[in-house]
Amino acid sequence: MHLALPSSTRETPVSNDMQPLTLQTTPTGEASAARASLGVSDPSSPFDDDVDDLADESDFDETRPVLNTIEDLKKGIVQTKDKGRSEYTILLVGETGTGKSSLLAFIANVLAGNSLSKYDFATIDQDNERGVSQKESQTKYAKLYEFRSQNDIKVNVLDTPGLADTRGIQQDELHKKGIATEIKEQVTTVHAVLILANGTLPRLSVSTEYALTTLSSIFPKSLADNISLVFTMCSNPLSINFTDDAVPPSLETAPQLYIDNPLSLLHKYLEMKANGQHTRQLRAAREHVVSSEAAALQTMVRFFDWLDDLKPQPTTDILTLFNKSQTIQQQISNTISQMAQAQDKSEEIKRLIRQIEFGQADIDVYSKFEQSVETKIWRHDPTDYHNTLCAAPRCYSVCHELCQLDFSLDPEKLRKCWAMEGFGIFFRNATKCRVCQHPVEQHAHWRAVWKEHDETQISVDEGMKAKWESAKDGKAKDEAALEAMRQALADVERVVERKMVKLADLAEEYGKMSLSGSFSAHLERGITLMEMHLASSRESNTDSKQKKRLEENVEELKRKLDVLKKANSIKQGAKNLRKGWDRGWDLANRAIKWTTGAGPTAAPAGGK
Repeated sequence: MHLALPSSTRETPVSNDMQPLTLQTTPTGEASAARASLGVSDPSSPFDDDVDDLADESDFDETRPVLNTIEDLKKGIVQTKDKGRSEYTILLVGETGTGKSSLLAFIANVLAGNSLSKYDFATIDQDNERGVSQKESQTKYAKLYEFRSQNDIKVNVLDTPGLADTRGIQQDELHKKGIATEIKEQVTTVHAVLILANGTLPRLSVSTEYALTTLSSIFPKSLADNISLVFTMCSNPLSINFTDDAVPPSLETAPQLYIDNPLSLLHKYLEMKANGQHTRQLRAAREHVVSSEAAALQTMVRFFDWLDDLKPQPTTDILTLFNKSQTIQQQISNTISQMAQAQDKSEEIKRLIRQIEFGQADIDVYSKFEQSVETKIWRHDPTDYHNTLCAAPRCYSVCHELCQLDFSLDPEKLRKCWAMEGFGIFFRNATKCRVCQHPVEQHAHWRAVWKEHDETQISVDEGMKAKWESAKDGKAKDEAALEAMRQALADVERVVERKMVKLADLAEEYGKMSLSGSFSAHLERGITLMEMHLASSRESNTDSKQKKRLEENVEELKRKLDVLKKANSIKQGAKNLRKGWDRGWDLANRAIKWTTGAGPTAAPAGGK
C-alpha cells in the first residue's frame, strides 16, 4: 500500500541561482499522428496504454484534499484538520545504518523552517551518537526528542538504537529494554511508528530480515494501522531495489514512504566541495541535493497528511508485550534448568533401579529413593535490581547480588564485575568468575536470583511405601521399590510436560498480541544472523574469544528455540488428545441415543 500522492501539481522549488529543468515532450496524440503519416503502425505501448488505468487506480485518490503543502513545510508550518490538536508522538525504529538519526535531524530542520542553505546538522544530541562502524548502532540509547513547528505543533520523536548490531543478540536485547524503559517513563500514547529499511538493497539481507521480523514481533496488533515502512536512500518507488516479497507478511499492508535524505546528501556535497572536487561534478551534485530536498519535502507532505488521520494508541500494549517477552525468556531459562534437574533425578532413579535388577541394592535403597525424589528445585525469583548470575548448566550461583555495573546483557561488560577474577587490578582481563569458577562468558545480568524452593518435582507414593515396608522378603521389597521408582520416572516426565505447556501458553498469548503472531520467529532469525556473523568471523582474523562467544550465543539460542518447539509440540499433542477424546465421546453418545433413545451425557473430566 502506498500513501496517496497529492493531486495538485506544484513547481519544483529550486534555489535562486539554479534554473529549473524543463523536459520537452510530445503529446501522445501528436506522436501517434506523426507515426501514421509515415505509414508506421501505432505500436501497443504499455507506457501509453496505462494512462487511463492509472487515473482510475484507487490507491491514488485524485480527489483527496491535501492538508499540508511544500510551501507551508518550508516555513515550518504543519497543518491539522483538528485545530485543537497540538501534539504528535512518533517512534523511529529500524536496522542499524538505515538513517534513523539522519531522518530525525531532517524532520527537526523542516519543523524549524530551515531552508537548504541553513540546515542545522547539530539538531540532535551528538553525545548519543557513537560515530563508529556502520555495522554497530550509531545511537547509544533510546532518547525522546521534542520539537515544535513554527505554528506551535509539538512533535515528539523517540530515536532508537538500530537492531542487528554486530555485537550480538544480547546488544539488541539491551536496546529493546532501553526502548521499553524510555516509553514507560516518557511516552503514554503514540501516533505513528516509522520502521526504516534501506531501499537500495537488491534483496532481503539476513540482518534486514532479522530486524524487520524482530520489530514486527515487539509491536502489538493494536498499532497495525499506525505503522509505516520508510525506505531510505531512494526518493521514489522507481529507485527502490527492495522487492514486495521481501516485506514480512505482518507489514505488507503498511503504507510506504521513500526518502533520499537531503541532509545527508548536503553533508556529502560539502565534503566534496571541501576536497576540491571538479566544478562540473559539484554542479551535478548540487542539483541532486536540490531535487532531493523537493522530493523529501513532498514525502513529508504525505507523511504529515497520513499522521493527521491516525488515532493515537496507548503504549500500554507495547509495554505489556515487552514484559510478556521477558517472562517467556525467564520461563525458558527456568524450564531448561528444571529439565536438567529432572534429568539428574531420572538418572539417579534409573541407577537405583539397575542396582535392584542386578541384585546390588542395599537395605537403604528405598530411603535413597525417597531422598532422590525430594531434592529441592532451583529457579529464578524476580528482584527489583539486577544481579550477576551464572548460566552454566547445573550451576545456580548468584555470583554478585546488587551488581553496581550498568545493566548489560553483554558478557564482555561483566569482566569488570566484582565477582570476576582481576577485579580492581589495573589492566587485568578477567576470564572466569572467582565465585563459581565458570568462564565470564557464561554469566549475565538478570533482575532475578537463583533460589532453592521446597516444592518437589515428584512425591513418594505413600501406598507404595507401605507396600514396600510390609513386604516379607527381599524379592517382594525389590518389586515394590521397582514399582514405585518406575512410577516416579513417569511423574518426572509429567512435571516437565506441565512446565512445557505453561511455557507454550505464554508464547501463545504473546503471539495473539504481537504483529508477527509468533515468539519463536525472531529466535529463528536471530540464529540465522548469529550463524552469519560466526561464518564471517571464521573467514577473518577475529580473535578466538570472540569466535567462542559467537558459538555459545548460537548454541544458547538453539537451546531456547528447541525448548519452545518442544513446548508447542507437547501442547498441540494435548489438544489433539482432547479432540480425540471429545470425538470418541460424541460418537458414543450418538450410539447410545440411536440404540436406546436416551439423551446425551457429558464427557467425564478425565478427558481433559
